Amino acid sequence: MGKFLDGVEYYDKKIKSPIQYVIYIILIGALIGSFILFILYGPSSCSNEISYLNNFINDTVDIHNGNYQVIVTNAITINQIEILKNENDTEKTIMNGNFIKIDLKLTQDENSDLKLHKLDCDDFKLKDHNGVYIPLNDIMSIVDINAVDMHLLFDKNGAIISNANFSTKKAIKDYEWFNKEITAGYTTDLSIIFEMTEGYKVEENIMILEIDFYSNIVSNKTKNGTDIILAIRVDN
Repeated sequence: MGKFLDGVEYYDKKIKSPIQYVIYIILIGALIGSFILFILYGPSSCSNEISYLNNFINDTVDIHNGNYQVIVTNAITINQIEILKNENDTEKTIMNGNFIKIDLKLTQDENSDLKLHKLDCDDFKLKDHNGVYIPLNDIMSIVDINAVDMHLLFDKNGAIISNANFSTKKAIKDYEWFNKEITAGYTTDLSIIFEMTEGYKVEENIMILEIDFYSNIVSNKTKNGTDIILAIRVDN
């Protein structure tokens, strides 16, 4: 009986030791893999890639560290526009298609120390929802938006997921506002238009308006662009 037990102990050591090594290797590999995933996709990296937004239609939004204030008053989808296509045009050009028209009020603070700026198409960009996180309270506040057909889904982090997925668009050049100089202390009313070749509608899809008057100067934090969600809060 003693010899039998000795044999069991001997084979147990012979078999058990390699298995333990394999388990140790698997555990170490899992720990290393988890660490790598944390570095690549953990909170520190996500915080640099995800924008948290709470600027909506009808909100007074500071642009460029308070040097400008913008209020988006309306955003609609239309199928015909009239624009001054060329600088010396005296009559407007009619264009048919699928367009997003955004009305806004723009004011440069009278004490602003930024240089006078002439508006151009790079100042206004229309973007899809990708990479944008909206705080949960604000998500709940736009669920009852007038656009009852808006496609709203939420991921596990509370991000709005829309079915809109299009490349960033610049505003259509319209000499009603293009090349207009913004005067400090005065409010300018603008209608900015974007052409939507994909057929998306601002009433049904989450879209973002980016306003950036100094896009070529990325080192100055006072000149970073600002995003506005083209939806209306219920409490507004």
